[in-house]
Amino acid sequence: MCFRVLRQWESSDSGKKVYKQFCRELSVWHRLKHPNILPLIGATTECFPKRYCFLVHWQSNGPLPAYLETHPDHDKYTSISQIVDGLYYLHNLDPPVGHKDIKGDNILVGVDLVCVITDFGLASLLESERSTTLGRGSQFWTAPEVGSQTVLDQDCRPRDVYSLGCTIYQVCSG
Repeated sequence: MCFRVLRQWESSDSGKKVYKQFCRELSVWHRLKHPNILPLIGATTECFPKRYCFLVHWQSNGPLPAYLETHPDHDKYTSISQIVDGLYYLHNLDPPVGHKDIKGDNILVGVDLVCVITDFGLASLLESERSTTLGRGSQFWTAPEVGSQTVLDQDCRPRDVYSLGCTIYQVCSG
């Protein structure tokens, strides 16, 4: 088991913002049940002072890119297939879930060498998504059009697929 603690920055409204982010991530993540999605065991606001925490299973091999550096002979195609299966599951839920931050560092490798998608901090249920802000995510894994436009009631699954392509490239090229 391990705790994933949300970062919290000091500002007048950061506490409310972080709590809202915590609740949003919790509302999405607790519904997800798939072999290639990191299971959420629980959440707490009481373990660490003024911190919001998720309790998850420890993935002893860490993020996929770091694992591949130390295990270059690992079966990359099986890992890619597992990532695709997890993303397919998210996109085909009712309502669908958009991850919005697919990248190698958000793929963890368990002791059984199964890859799981994690970090649902930007994820949303697509039926409830009404964003008027610029798209967020990891710059090098984000579709080019996301940074140049306001995203309003837009299905983010194509952006996830673009990020998946970048992640596959990262896995294959090392």
